[in-house]
Amino acid sequence: MIHRANIQPGFTCVGSNGANVGTVREVFDTYFRCDTGLLGLGQDLFIPLTSVDHIEGSKIFLQVPADRVSQMGWSQPPAEARPTVGAGTTGGFYGPMPGATETAGRPSVTRHRVQQGFTCTGSDNKKIGTVKEVYDTYFHCDTGFLGLGPDLYIPFDVVNRVEGENVSLNVPSDRVHQQGWDRRPGVGMR
Repeated sequence: MIHRANIQPGFTCVGSNGANVGTVREVFDTYFRCDTGLLGLGQDLFIPLTSVDHIEGSKIFLQVPADRVSQMGWSQPPAEARPTVGAGTTGGFYGPMPGATETAGRPSVTRHRVQQGFTCTGSDNKKIGTVKEVYDTYFHCDTGFLGLGPDLYIPFDVVNRVEGENVSLNVPSDRVHQQGWDRRPGVGMR
């Protein structure tokens, strides 16, 4: 089996037929997140380490051809990584990971974790945009293709977690434009 230490962000992921699937964004204990599509604007894939056939340099070869990847059910993190509703679990979305995850309700801590260039995703794990600037109580997010969509000014109290270089909100991506975040709040920059 392939160990997570053998996979690094930036590695290229290809199907068993050698066709490109995407680029590794983050690596977790049992899977890795892969950006797909032009400039990483496609669907995120959460590929189990057990689906890796082999690694050559910085190229990860999967056990399935690239044209079958969309049929593998990898559009969500594995079940063991998702929260269990009503189970009384504590910690972040992926379980307790001190230092790796900050949870909602702690905006002063979260604010210091969010950095320019981080990816912002909705609660459905779909990309919303890229963090452009960080302020005291919110962050400015560029949206759309190449950042040409509407600017959003997202308050920290809707951040579900910050993990790696990803800021995940507690709002689905298809509802962010209905939240009134298209207007800049009147607070100072940090």
